[in-house]
Amino acid sequence: MLRKLLILAVFAGTSASIPIVYQSNPQLVENLLRSAVPGKQAVEAQPNVNLASVPNKPPAPLPMGRKVLVAADERGHFSSPFKLNGRQVDGMIDTGATLVAINISTARRIG
Repeated sequence: MLRKLLILAVFAGTSASIPIVYQSNPQLVENLLRSAVPGKQAVEAQPNVNLASVPNKPPAPLPMGRKVLVAADERGHFSSPFKLNGRQVDGMIDTGATLVAINISTARRIG
C-alpha cells in the first residue's frame, strides 16, 4: 500500500512540475517534445481554412385569409400598424393576451 502511495505522489509531483518548467523555459520543453518524435522534421504548416457558406433560406410562406405574419423587432417585441374602426393605429402584440386593450386617447382619436 505504501508503494502505491509513493508512486502516486511521484506522478502527482511530476505532473504539477511540468507547467512550472514550461513557464520558465518553453524552448526546452518544445525541444524535448521534438526529440521524442523521431523522423519528423518541424514543418511550418499553413492552416487549412475552409469557408462555409450559409444556405439560402426558402421564403416563408405567406399566411392566407385573415392571418398576418409579424416579425419581432431587435428587442423581441412584436409591433405592427393596425386598422381599428377604419383608422391606422400602431400597436404592440401581447402573444399571451385574451383581450384587446387600447388607452383612452387612442379610443377618442379613432372614434
